[in-house]
Amino acid sequence: MKDQHFKELFRKAVASGGNGDYKKAIRFFSSIVSQTDTYPQALLYLGRSYHALGEYERAVTILKHFINRRPELSAGYFFLGRSYCALEQYDRAVFYLKRARLRDNNNPHIESFLGLSYLKMRKPEKALVFLEQAVHLDPDNTSIYTGYLNALAVQGVRLFHLSDMDMAGQIFRFLEKADKDSLLTHIYLGIIERELGNIDKAIEHTDLSIALSDDPLLKLRKSSLLYQSGRRKEAADSLETLKQHYPEFQNITPKQEDLNRFLAVSLFQENKYVKAIHSSTIKSQSQRPKLAWRYHKARPKINLIKSPFSRNWTICPEHSHKYKASKINKRTNKRITHATYCFHNRKL
Repeated sequence: MKDQHFKELFRKAVASGGNGDYKKAIRFFSSIVSQTDTYPQALLYLGRSYHALGEYERAVTILKHFINRRPELSAGYFFLGRSYCALEQYDRAVFYLKRARLRDNNNPHIESFLGLSYLKMRKPEKALVFLEQAVHLDPDNTSIYTGYLNALAVQGVRLFHLSDMDMAGQIFRFLEKADKDSLLTHIYLGIIERELGNIDKAIEHTDLSIALSDDPLLKLRKSSLLYQSGRRKEAADSLETLKQHYPEFQNITPKQEDLNRFLAVSLFQENKYVKAIHSSTIKSQSQRPKLAWRYHKARPKINLIKSPFSRNWTICPEHSHKYKASKINKRTNKRITHATYCFHNRKL
């Protein structure tokens, strides 16, 4: 008789949860677990109900009790890992999600949450491994595929910051196929193609960026690219048009060095340090070492060896107020030129 009573309570609880009435479901599940140990699944659903209401810590406590009762089931570990994700305790989430994976290694949801956890931990390479597997297991799940694309974008930006333009370019070209109207993708591809020497493609992506955003700096970047490609009249005409609409551009001359310097300074003032350094790639390189040093000062935890300017410049302290910038030829590994700058006395 009692068993039938608990079955009916369990049925009502599940139905309440299915209808979104989690408070009612909690009352039913709590009644079951307080009266009998024969329905450990009630603990699992009780923890999930608390999670649905945003009471993640209570969900964690109850799901741990369920795992103690049924340690062989993957569900307890998965939902516990999911609750730790909600609490932003991603290291613990990974711990339990991996244990869920040991018991169920073909579950796209486990793979997806593992990927998202690693992404939140700023480990996009590991995130991609699990998200790719999740997409493979459930290719029609748009939510999982979106998470995969987001992880790819993060990895692309990371590689860009490490100056791995070839790999970053491959990632953003793949992202372009997935979403042709992504402003982020076209902005990065515009810079990457320029760094790789593909000026025409850089102009193409900059045009697409301008079509998606009215940012005047994108238009100025196009003028710089036009000048760099040898289309100087177009560059001058483009700059004159910009001057008519943006007073801050009045003092810029249609020279690539001036255009790039203005772009670099503007981006630096917006705290976009990496893009500022790449925008300062000009023949004389007169501003790049100073941008590089200020980037390091602004972000002191960045290792100089891995920072975005390291492949062209080595920054070495010489005195308390001077620094030497040495351009390195990567093929011969020999120093080509040396220049000393006093950063306290000269403005950027």
